[in-house]
Amino acid sequence: PTSPVINFALGNQLYFTRHYKEASEQWQLAISILPTSVQGYYGAGLSEEQLGDPQRAEREFRRALSLDPNDPDILGALAHVYVHTGRTQEALGLLARMAAMHPRPAYEIAVVEAALGQQVAAAQWIAVAQKQRDSNMELFGLDPRMDQLRHRMTRYVANNAS
Repeated sequence: PTSPVINFALGNQLYFTRHYKEASEQWQLAISILPTSVQGYYGAGLSEEQLGDPQRAEREFRRALSLDPNDPDILGALAHVYVHTGRTQEALGLLARMAAMHPRPAYEIAVVEAALGQQVAAAQWIAVAQKQRDSNMELFGLDPRMDQLRHRMTRYVANNAS
């Protein structure tokens, strides 16, 4: 119970099984044990966004970025919040920042493109993430931010099957 790593892992399990309130509580516990927990703030932000509190999500992502300013997962998550709060220009700025990274964080770029409604571009970035063997692809089937894109990709494949 006093391990931030264990609490972070449990927060992940709860988040990806869509128990967002409980996930947020686990990540807050990890933060209370280790206030420099980038993963704790990042996870808490993900949960808060899914719980419908984009301002709190932004605050958590900003805390995570203060500890790791170039983490593409956090940049993508913050851009995702910006899109959903109507701050498209700020989201595009973060998207440009991620696109300038090497290697490009393809999965997180896809998250932002999907939020922007650019489904074709998002699907193309998912293909790049697969080719790069991006570890985030392991969670593509579970990531709630990608629900719409997965649905559209599945429908497209089904409609175009020979």
